[in-house]
Amino acid sequence: MTADITFENEFEKAITSDEAAINLHFHKVFTVNAEVFRKEEYKNNLLVSVIHYLKADDDELILSELVNHYPDLDWFEIRIIEQIGVYRKEIQRFLLSTGAYEDFQITLLRNEDGLPIFEKEDEIVDERSHSGTRKYYYDPLSKQEKFEFIYKPDGHLSSMRGSEPPFVAENDYSIQYCEIEFFFPGFLSENPYYQNADLLP
Repeated sequence: MTADITFENEFEKAITSDEAAINLHFHKVFTVNAEVFRKEEYKNNLLVSVIHYLKADDDELILSELVNHYPDLDWFEIRIIEQIGVYRKEIQRFLLSTGAYEDFQITLLRNEDGLPIFEKEDEIVDERSHSGTRKYYYDPLSKQEKFEFIYKPDGHLSSMRGSEPPFVAENDYSIQYCEIEFFFPGFLSENPYYQNADLLP
């Protein structure tokens, strides 16, 4: 299998090979048939982690290959990808070289522009399950993040965050659910995706 190699910065944004050569923190990206299948993360020219991509229906028995290829690493990030219409679902899990998964995972949903619109963290601590869900709204023109929505464990909307008034530092740049209609009349009815913590719009 011959892979094409490109580079990304620490935030996984594309950079040139020349930029990577002078960057202290970057990703080396391996692509086959226009699909990313692995990333190597480097800091100060040392390999610090590996991200391996699987499709939702792929065989996950990849551990032995990763351990043989990267014997100095204790864990690997596994990203399971599923295309759902125009959306891309991505589950991030952390696989230890012993073969066990960490009790933590992140579920992302990206829109047609590749921007994350849904993020859920699931973790088991002391045999108790904890989760947190956020959604992101982007300015339609600039594609810059404008609002962040935070949900209760039961899926109900809890609060909304932003960086411009009426969001202020004294309130951790957030307003509560009961204030959203006052400050942004009609927003939730025009954008029902943000009314609850459901994955898909």
